Amino acid sequence: MTPAPGAIPEPTPAEQRAWRLALLLTGDAASADRIAISVLEAQPDLEALEPMRRDRLVILRAREDASGQLGAPAVGFADRLRAGHLRKRGVEDASEPAPAFDGLANALLQLSLRRPRQQHEALMLHRVEGMELRDTARAMDCSTTAAARHIDEAERAIAEAMGADYPGAGAMLREQAANATPGEEVVRVRVMLAKMRRFRTVMLALITLLLIGGCAVAVWLLWPRGQAP
Repeated sequence: MTPAPGAIPEPTPAEQRAWRLALLLTGDAASADRIAISVLEAQPDLEALEPMRRDRLVILRAREDASGQLGAPAVGFADRLRAGHLRKRGVEDASEPAPAFDGLANALLQLSLRRPRQQHEALMLHRVEGMELRDTARAMDCSTTAAARHIDEAERAIAEAMGADYPGAGAMLREQAANATPGEEVVRVRVMLAKMRRFRTVMLALITLLLIGGCAVAVWLLWPRGQAP
């Protein structure tokens, strides 16, 4: 079905995947939006990017965001994103944003976020996203041995803290993450980038035609009279 004029299109599967992973890595919807937008700016067509490379890009941007290297958004941008997410969740007090997940799922995520960063990344990729250990290691740019160690250490600590709730919490987090969707701002940025690419393509084609036409006119004007060019 073609979207109505002016309507926001649905996010692509690759955009949903990238945003969901960013949400799991940060636990914050506004941060996930910021990371997903940064990923789109680096690679506007996420569908054309190999899944492992896309995951790697999300992880790198999430690390940059955590260290404050991602760059500040435009004035008012973060506030608009946050207000939109709060409205969708029915939260009236803008100073108290709602958590990204509920119940035991949120408890598990918060415990994981407190672990060393690579432990959290490995746990989210392997246990929640269901990636093979080899692919998890490739996305994290580490060995499979290191990835397995990160997962074991994270699980041991979190399972000890959660007790019998841990297995069920993992299932809840997987289900809630699967149902999470990007904010409209992410799709708006993708649409804007696509328009900019089309505009650049058209302008390049026009410039090329003008250059060719100019060269043809120059040849016609400079060619010796009485001879066929």
